[in-house]
Amino acid sequence: IRTGYSGNVLIDRACKALDGLRFDPALGETGGEDTIFFAMAHNAGGRIGFAADALVTEAVLPSRLSLKWLSARRLRSGRTHARLLLQIERRTRWGALLAAGAKAGYCAFAMALWLPVTRRRNVAALRFLFHAGVCLELLQSGAPPEPALDEVRP
Repeated sequence: IRTGYSGNVLIDRACKALDGLRFDPALGETGGEDTIFFAMAHNAGGRIGFAADALVTEAVLPSRLSLKWLSARRLRSGRTHARLLLQIERRTRWGALLAAGAKAGYCAFAMALWLPVTRRRNVAALRFLFHAGVCLELLQSGAPPEPALDEVRP
């Protein structure tokens, strides 16, 4: 397991792989800070485990059940993935851009192919938005991502 989510996690603060690691506050409004944090911990030798029989529940706002919200989320997830490619996996910007562009093109073709079948078209559209998010982040190189929709932080 290379990364995780911070909604339900136990962290051993004595773990040497966590020395100096912090959640990036610049990502606090847009998301992805947990993904980046856990990937950095993994690369530093940290181990991520899980409890298969743990029960976790989360209330989901009705606004998060819309295609609009899912679309914005996939775009932001793509931007986070681009940061992982550059910061953690040390990919070259142009190589990652070429790969993400090709994947976005494939997904655009799949959207057109599945135009009459709503579910399949939407799956292809969400995959397209993920890869488009990767491309956006790579092209904007460090510009802050768009704020998350419907997310209120205390």
